[in-house]
Amino acid sequence: MTQDIGDASASAPLSADAQLQAELATAKRALAAAADRAQADHTREQLLRAELQHRVRNMLAIIRSIFARTVAVSDDLEEAANHFNGRLDVLSRYQVPRGSDPRGLLDFENMVHDELQSVQASHDPRVTCEGAEIRVPGDIAQLLGLAIHELATNSIKFGTLSLPPDRGTLAIRWGVKDGNFCFSWEERGMAVLGAAPLRQGFGREFIEQALPYQIGAETAFRILPGTVSCDIHVPLWDTDAPDSENQVGR
Repeated sequence: MTQDIGDASASAPLSADAQLQAELATAKRALAAAADRAQADHTREQLLRAELQHRVRNMLAIIRSIFARTVAVSDDLEEAANHFNGRLDVLSRYQVPRGSDPRGLLDFENMVHDELQSVQASHDPRVTCEGAEIRVPGDIAQLLGLAIHELATNSIKFGTLSLPPDRGTLAIRWGVKDGNFCFSWEERGMAVLGAAPLRQGFGREFIEQALPYQIGAETAFRILPGTVSCDIHVPLWDTDAPDSENQVGR
C-alpha cells in the first residue's frame, strides 16, 4: 500500500503555482537566448560595417593614387582618361568575387587570362601561361590584377605584344616557393628598349613601390636589351595553397 501511495505522489500533477513558475523560467531562458542572439547580430553588424568602411577608404585611396599618378605621367588629357579608365576597369573586376568559393577567393589563372583578354592577347600563340591552381583573396587580387594589367598594357605598346606575330615570346609563370606566392613575367625578342613607360611611369612605380607597401611584396623589374622581366613575391595568404614544390622557374 505504501508503494502505491508513493507512485501516486510521483505522478501527481504540478500545482498551479508550480506550473506558473516553470513557465516563467522557460520564458526567461527564451528571452535571454533572444537577447544573446540580438547582441551577437549587433556585434557582427558593427564588424561588417567597420570592414566595409575600411575597404571603401582603402579603395578610395587606391583610386586617388591611380588618378594622381596617371595625370602626372600622361602627355595629354585623352591619354590620361584612357589609362585611368583602363585601371578602373581592372579594379571593378575584383569587387564582386566570382565563382562558388565561399571564402570569396579568385582563381589566379582566370585573373591572368582576364588581363590578357583586356589587350586581346589571351589566345596569342607567343604567350605561355603555366602555374599551380591558386586562389587569391579579393583585396590582394585587385592589386595583382592591376600589376598584370600594367605589364600587359606596356607589352602591347612597347614589348613582345607590339611585335609582328612571328616575333617575340611572353612567358608567364606562378606558383609557391618558401612560403611566398611567386609570379614571373618574361618577354623576349624585342629591340633594345629606350624609354618604355614602365621605366618611370605609373606601372613601374606601382609594382616597385605600391605592392611592397600594400601587401608586403618583394618585386624586381628589369629592362635589358631584348628582354623585359618582372618578378613579384607575396607572403602566402592561404594555408590551403599548393605546397612548396610548385615553384616558379625560368
